[in-house]
Amino acid sequence: MSRIIDVHHHWLPAHQAQDLSRVALPGQTVRELRPGTMGLFDGDSMLFSCNEQISSVDRLMANLDRCGIDKALLSVSNWLEWLDLEMCREVNDAMHELKRRLPERVLTLAHVPLGEPGALDRVIACVRQVLRQVSPGTPVKMTIEPHFGNVLQQAEDFDRVLGTIDDPRLGVCVDTGHFHSAGVDNIAFIRRHARRLCSVHLKDHQGTVSVGIGRGEIDLAAIVAALREAGYDRGLTVELEVEDPRNLPRYTQEAYVYLSGLLGQKL
Repeated sequence: MSRIIDVHHHWLPAHQAQDLSRVALPGQTVRELRPGTMGLFDGDSMLFSCNEQISSVDRLMANLDRCGIDKALLSVSNWLEWLDLEMCREVNDAMHELKRRLPERVLTLAHVPLGEPGALDRVIACVRQVLRQVSPGTPVKMTIEPHFGNVLQQAEDFDRVLGTIDDPRLGVCVDTGHFHSAGVDNIAFIRRHARRLCSVHLKDHQGTVSVGIGRGEIDLAAIVAALREAGYDRGLTVELEVEDPRNLPRYTQEAYVYLSGLLGQKL
């Protein structure tokens, strides 16, 4: 019988989720966005937010059961950007205990601080470990994706991983927003790694801030042209990680119209 694994599930230990002030730098503030949801801000820009439900094991199990998912692979996502060695150890210990309690329902990742010596070596080791467990003839692709402030963010990081592991089952997800934030040339990256492209997350940004598609400074038309030139024929995922989610319905409609024009689709 086939099994379904959610490979992108975020989870934090409760004591970290409830105390964002622990990582706030000078000039940064913690604010309550709504009951049970806190945000970390630099001026008016929100850097990170979470709510108490992200730590709820009961909620996690209920959601997995409701969706018919057998297991969830847990990580802290971009919360890693604020973790030092002590807090990474707290996360790893908490996830180890959760894995011990629920061995048939959760898989967990080990977390190391950004910039920790050997972090990229650990990424390569983990990728190899996963590929060893995957059939050589599988149509399923394993993709690695950039995240601004994370271990994988610069073009050179991907050059090293993809150059070290020349395996057709391993590819890359281009995230235009995270690459833009890290100062990576999206178009040059697409051209250099054309044969390894498996997925594209389209974002628009002003600096490091996500905005509506077509409202920012990323040249999405040139990126779409580069994807065509590279022979890319897979999906485009629109991501709207905006700071004003109340406007998401409008931004979604704008993105549909804007990208339909770029792709030559008749509305």
